[in-house]
Amino acid sequence: MNLHRFPSLIAALTLALSLLPAAFAQTLSAAQSEAKADQILDRFLRVTGELDALKGQTSRRDRGKMTLTGMGVSGDVEVLSKAPNKSRTTMKIAGIGEITEAYDGTTAWVQDPIQGYREKTGLELAATVRQADFFMAANYKKHYPKREWLGVETLNGTKVDKVRLHPAEGSPETWFLAQESGLLLRMDSVSNMPQGDIESQIYLEDYKKIEGTMEPMRVRVVNPLAPITMELSSSEINVELDDSLFTSPRAKGGEEIIVVH
Repeated sequence: MNLHRFPSLIAALTLALSLLPAAFAQTLSAAQSEAKADQILDRFLRVTGELDALKGQTSRRDRGKMTLTGMGVSGDVEVLSKAPNKSRTTMKIAGIGEITEAYDGTTAWVQDPIQGYREKTGLELAATVRQADFFMAANYKKHYPKREWLGVETLNGTKVDKVRLHPAEGSPETWFLAQESGLLLRMDSVSNMPQGDIESQIYLEDYKKIEGTMEPMRVRVVNPLAPITMELSSSEINVELDDSLFTSPRAKGGEEIIVVH
């Protein structure tokens, strides 16, 4: 064998071997595929510290900037979470106003200056209930009763395990977790909106350790409707959050609301 051809042969073999896991995934039984997916997800929980750190956490407040990349519009964003299942996201956008999305444990609602007030139903509500679980990642088996390992791919030069999670209601999600670090780098999902189903790729970047857990400080949402980039500047744990912050204007009563049908 000519020595100068050896590097090319190694490269070819490496490529061939990198394809084997994807091909192998096709031959796994459903039980084996689920076990492999769970192994990868459990490692993600260990790497991020979710299992241990969250035991001592009851609330969280994240603040930062968000940009509607397709429109060149930006503003402030605040994300509130409270155990066991309350969440609220508020965006203040120049020229548009304040947009609030929240779930109080019973009602999921949206209020914005353009479409007014509405309450979520159906698959959109089911997705919000899932995402509002303060311990959602640790409870992944509850929220995604079916899980599959789809093989190995390369994402922006990084080898990732591709895992598909099927919720009890709604479309499946696909997670891409880095083989080396174990971190979640991308999530592909379908949002069931009043405007129709919207496919999004969510990129989680710039991980930092916050109060014992690894958190992405930059989140990019790529979709055809409203691409968004969120850059977090602060993250606080166990802050005082009154339940009224999550309650809908309708439930509070006495507030002027516009109901969108």
